[in-house]
Amino acid sequence: MTTGAYVRSMKNWWLRDPFFKAYMVREATAVFVAAYALVLLVGLVRLAQGEVAWNQWLAALKSPTSLLFHTLLLAAFVYHTWSWFRIMPKPMPLIFVGGQPVPPAAITGARLAASALASSPPLLQGVDGAASGTLRTPGPFGQGSAVNGQIFRIVEAPVPVITQQPVSQTILPGGSVTFTVVATGATSYQWQRNGTSVSGATSASLSLTDVQPSNAGLYTAVITSGTTSTTPAVVVGATPPAKVAGTGQEVG
Repeated sequence: MTTGAYVRSMKNWWLRDPFFKAYMVREATAVFVAAYALVLLVGLVRLAQGEVAWNQWLAALKSPTSLLFHTLLLAAFVYHTWSWFRIMPKPMPLIFVGGQPVPPAAITGARLAASALASSPPLLQGVDGAASGTLRTPGPFGQGSAVNGQIFRIVEAPVPVITQQPVSQTILPGGSVTFTVVATGATSYQWQRNGTSVSGATSASLSLTDVQPSNAGLYTAVITSGTTSTTPAVVVGATPPAKVAGTGQEVG
């Protein structure tokens, strides 16, 4: 009786071992990664085609079919990530604590916890920005992006334009003087003397009474509306009264 050599059947060999089945499913998730890369590529193409094409692509992403597709993608990515962490202990050298090997589940849990901790600061920062209303995410064509149902837009403040400059003046001691500046697009004013803010001088006009030589200086109006524009207004000096001789000439 003649018997041939035993040849083990290789048909569907990976289905006989749960580890290999999980491995093949994990490898299959690469198809979903490629599909999502294709979605992003289409988005870039539509962006290059202009605002209308871009908005049409955004609308397509909100369709029920797209939402279902992205839900499947998310599930595949979560499984891919979990399986990657799960097999991580296998190629690692054994780690001993107190003479005992660390269980693979403990290694997987520690790696997951470390990854979650490393990812939490930017995630928490994004949630806080959306909740406080300080997050600004402009779209590529100037439209705002939706964050938790709220639309945020970046609106550039107009630059204040000065239409009337204040006029420099020379006055006698004890006199009064008023400087006025007129500007469009202004939201606030702050007058300064020699670079130092004048307390309470936050309107378009600055009035000085009982002016003395010590009040002389360089007065500027700082006009703000998102950006800042500064215009000078100079007090040349509060001069003492002139002395007049009998001839009617100023003698100093």
